[in-house]
Amino acid sequence: MKYKKRGISFGSVLMIVLTLVVAVGSVSVLGRMGNGKFSEFDAMELVSSVRSGLAATDVPVSTPAPQSTIKTTTVTLAPSQEPLYTAPQAPMKHTLTLTFGGQAAFQSDVSSSVHQAQTGQFDYVPVLQNISDQVYANLNIAMLSNIIGEANGQYADIQTVPQTLDAMRTLGIDHILLNHAHILDKGEQGLVQTAAAIEQSGMYAAGVQNFDENGLANLIAVNGIHVALLGYAENVSNKTRENMQSGGRLAVLDVQAAKRDIEAVRKQGADLVVLSLWWGTADATAVTERQRDTARQLCSAGADVIIGYGADAVLPVEWMDAVTDRGEVRRALVAYSMGTLLSEKRDARAQVSGMLLNMRISVDAINDHITFDAVTYTPTYIWKQEVGGSVQFRVINSSKQAPEMMSDKQREIMGRAYTLIEETMDGSPAVRRAE
Repeated sequence: MKYKKRGISFGSVLMIVLTLVVAVGSVSVLGRMGNGKFSEFDAMELVSSVRSGLAATDVPVSTPAPQSTIKTTTVTLAPSQEPLYTAPQAPMKHTLTLTFGGQAAFQSDVSSSVHQAQTGQFDYVPVLQNISDQVYANLNIAMLSNIIGEANGQYADIQTVPQTLDAMRTLGIDHILLNHAHILDKGEQGLVQTAAAIEQSGMYAAGVQNFDENGLANLIAVNGIHVALLGYAENVSNKTRENMQSGGRLAVLDVQAAKRDIEAVRKQGADLVVLSLWWGTADATAVTERQRDTARQLCSAGADVIIGYGADAVLPVEWMDAVTDRGEVRRALVAYSMGTLLSEKRDARAQVSGMLLNMRISVDAINDHITFDAVTYTPTYIWKQEVGGSVQFRVINSSKQAPEMMSDKQREIMGRAYTLIEETMDGSPAVRRAE
């Protein structure tokens, strides 16, 4: 059996060196004590002998370098020349949806159809509730072309009762426009009473008194977007025109004044400017060049959405491109007439054919830019029919299947009403809303 030769460990070497040092010291001391008997002993020779013996072993001997040969280097890390990565800042883009309805006229025949003689109450809710599933935007706006009088009081074609607001609220409307031709027929008191009834019902009156006594507009804040809703009237009744002289709640449609208003609301922080215009005539069936020129000027001044009222018929919806004073091209959406949402009139097909106009708009606050993401419409029909010995009015979605109890004559009329709206909206930016 063979064994591998093993060297002396470092610990053993250390013990040998220490022993020799102690031995040398002892010899020196003993030499002095013994009168120089060991004085001839050479300590360095002893150490040399030990070192020679260790050289024959496998244990390396470490000899430290002189202190003067050790160099110390200080290293400083230079800053990186590569710039730190910064993620691009996303634009502050906010989105809101809007729904606009036509003019709702709760005239005498409509009120009579919902009046309960035994209790003296009015129930208008069923008149509009069939299309409530189409009204669910962030802002839902429609025109009430009546003046509201006392509860359970007298009603007529112009004046109605506060219960009409139950139907508007059930429909989903939250802002009711009042800049119509007859709003001042009862003077300032009639307007104030109407606006107060709307506020008490949980909705907001709009289209009148665009600015308060301090010149401030009532901006509507929705989803981080500030909306200015301004209203103007061009053609009004004789009574309203007379009463306009004593008050400034209803703004006349004057292009230059409207331009100043648009500039004012922009300075006050409006991101989106919506204009409601009562213009044209009730029997109008086409857009006039004067209306297009007015829309172009208002678009140039900063209007984003222009919604027209006054005509019984629905008129086309168009893009309007205009050049600003700074030479920039901007775009607005113009609906020249929203037509009739509810009325007792049935002399023409246009008077029973209406629509709800829907849009989704994105606002880039950083770049001061808006985008129309979607524009759609829902065609409506005013169904009037005798049921159970009494007449009823119902507004329904004319693109859906007709109710079972609808007569064949009414089905035919509804079909023609649907076709009229489809033809009017053909080629427009708006497409029919999917079911």
